[in-house]
Amino acid sequence: MNKSHWVTVVLEMSDFDTVCRALDNSYALAPIKNKKRRTDPSWFLVPCNPQILFDGADCANLELKGFFIAGDRLYLYIPDRGIAYACDVVSVSECGGVSQVKASLVREYSPCVPLNVAKEHGICSVNGVRKVPYGLYFALENKY
Repeated sequence: MNKSHWVTVVLEMSDFDTVCRALDNSYALAPIKNKKRRTDPSWFLVPCNPQILFDGADCANLELKGFFIAGDRLYLYIPDRGIAYACDVVSVSECGGVSQVKASLVREYSPCVPLNVAKEHGICSVNGVRKVPYGLYFALENKY
């Protein structure tokens, strides 16, 4: 913690306006932190409801927790079946920590890629959105 911008105020001897001015001055002195956001696309394994099927459509709207950007590759995992789809994020809108993701179908895996393939690359379960290691990405793109 950087204490160079700390302000000490003795509350017993100060009035409310003095305390407020001291706080304002402290905030003005502190540097603004820039949140680093990803700009390069990445790959994610996403558990999804089996009812989210593309059925002839080439786009699906997904509601996901996490931060996604256009160009991300999502591998949709359906419990008890496996990895069923690969899709690319087309657009994202965020609301309250939930991302509304429009995804374009790239590939349907038929049959589904079993979870054992992910286990070979260190992913034992899919309880939430997970980054895909390069080895699994390579296997999904080239072997299946």
